[in-house]
Order: sequence, then C-alpha cells, then structure tokens
Amino acid sequence: MVDKTKGAVGDGLDHKVEEQEPVQAKVVLIGGTAVGKTSIFLRVINQDFIDEQITTLTAYYRSKLMSVPGYDRKIKINLWDTAGQEKFMSLTSQYVKGAQGVILVYDTTYSESLDSVKEWHKLLCDIIDPENLVIALVGNKCDDINRQEVALRDAKKVKDEIKAQI
Repeated sequence: MVDKTKGAVGDGLDHKVEEQEPVQAKVVLIGGTAVGKTSIFLRVINQDFIDEQITTLTAYYRSKLMSVPGYDRKIKINLWDTAGQEKFMSLTSQYVKGAQGVILVYDTTYSESLDSVKEWHKLLCDIIDPENLVIALVGNKCDDINRQEVALRDAKKVKDEIKAQI
C-alpha cells in the first residue's frame, strides 16, 4: 500500500489518501497462425485495430492498468502476444509459465483453427496445471459474417472439452 499526502487547493491541510497497489495478472494469448491474437492484443492495449497484420515471430508484452466493475482495486494486465506457428510452440510454452490467465484464440472463418485449440490446450496442460489458471476461449473475426465456418455450438463443445471458464 502506498501512502500519499495531498492537500486540497486553498484548505491549507494535508489529506492522507491510501492508494492500493494494483493486482498483477499475467495473461497470454495463444492460438494458431493468423487467428488474430495480435489484433486482440492491440485492441486491449492501445484501443487500435489494424486490418492487416504481420505474422508474429516471437512474443510481445505490454501492460495496461484496468478497472473492473464491482472490484475495488485496479488490475495491471501483463498481456503477452505469442507466435502461432507450430515451430514456435515450444517457445510459447516459456511464456505461459507463471500466467494467471490464458486466452485460447481461434478464427471463426477457419474451422481448422478451432481444432488446433485442443492441441494448444494440451501443450498448456503439459506445462502448467489448468486448475491454477483462468482459461478463456475466444472466437475472433466474428464480424466477417460472410466467411463464418465455425458454428457457435461447435465452439461451446470445445469450450466444455477443454474446461474453459469463458
């Protein structure tokens, strides 16, 4: 806890204000190539959207201080964007260690990406006990309704299989 002293303008008094340190949470975006992990990353961190992305070849990390409705402390999200190519799977495993949350991302316009979520989940379970993390399954590119290949019921089935909370 940080104790800061502030005075109100013109009152001549010092006022003690206790400011709580934010809760830290490491969250890692995982999924196949071109499913949109970087787009989600940029949207969360910068409120940006870039239609065309360059393939991520390693991992990127940024922090963002957030407020959650109904929770009285700020949360500092340390968000990791990882490479989705199969050759980087072992590298991705290094970024998952110590995470409190994992967002498994699939592309709603490419049905094979939902199947690959199971492989990513298996890798995840080999590294860390899934009981100790929040796992979210996120379907990206759902705004491209003319190219949808993944039915919501299929995504819910995978969500239940991998025991994702969200």
